[in-house]
Amino acid sequence: MSRIQLSSRGPLFNLPPSRNSDPDTSVQAAQKLKQSGSWAGQKRRVFEALRRNPGLTSAEIANLMGGDRYIPSRRLPDLERAGLVKRGRIRLCQVTKSQCITWWPNPDIEY
Repeated sequence: MSRIQLSSRGPLFNLPPSRNSDPDTSVQAAQKLKQSGSWAGQKRRVFEALRRNPGLTSAEIANLMGGDRYIPSRRLPDLERAGLVKRGRIRLCQVTKSQCITWWPNPDIEY
């Protein structure tokens, strides 16, 4: 089992916030988000909410955090690419009342 430190230099923060195929406006927005520290802060908050409440949907995480569902919806794939979370089964979301993916902390990593 690997141990992960949630520092500003760990896997949570090493991935680029945009893809090479993104339009210039998206790249600029991603750079601004990263430079301001918002990108890392959003990922940390989403990860901590999921770590304390595994098996939630992005909308349920957003509801728990008191924000809109777009932040968890965008940060969970970042966390997945970093190997920190995994997709779970699809179930009825208690917030959207539709079938949604659940998210889980990676069980192979000790936090």
